[in-house]
Amino acid sequence: MTVYLASLFAIFSCYVILHVIKYRRRAKKGVSMESSQQRKLGRYLKNSQKFLWGLSKRNQKNSYDWLDEKGYDFSRGTYADVTSQLLEKPGIEALLRDLIIPRVTEELFSEAGLSYFRACWQAGTTPDLSLLRSYNILDGSPFSEVNTQFNYVERWGEFAGPWFEEIEDRELTGENV
Repeated sequence: MTVYLASLFAIFSCYVILHVIKYRRRAKKGVSMESSQQRKLGRYLKNSQKFLWGLSKRNQKNSYDWLDEKGYDFSRGTYADVTSQLLEKPGIEALLRDLIIPRVTEELFSEAGLSYFRACWQAGTTPDLSLLRSYNILDGSPFSEVNTQFNYVERWGEFAGPWFEEIEDRELTGENV
């Protein structure tokens, strides 16, 4: 199974390299996403169990300070209130472009780690915890949920579907992001 995942990883790595360049060019041109896609991703974000799909800093104070540092204007309140404010202004498209995609691709995961997650997602298997650690991914959050008692990846996290099927898929194929 490891050989199978390694070969999937190699294929998807090439795919990613070619298409991330294409995405970045499109992002610079200011291509906007369709309103139906905005509504869908907004609902995913609002209904997420974790604030900003678990991509923000670990607690509320740190999360809000992080948003302040990034230049977002909002009134502090519950996570639900702040999420609604952020969806209103600047909107899901700006959140994805300026906050969520850079957080995933530049701060949390290496390109190799994301490629491994993608290969597992496409194959319909959960990631192997020992392989995640080889990519310096300690807990897999927000893509996967780890059972720390028995030391294995229990299931995909709630962000995996929106990322691989909606956000990254459109990013890589050059569709409206």
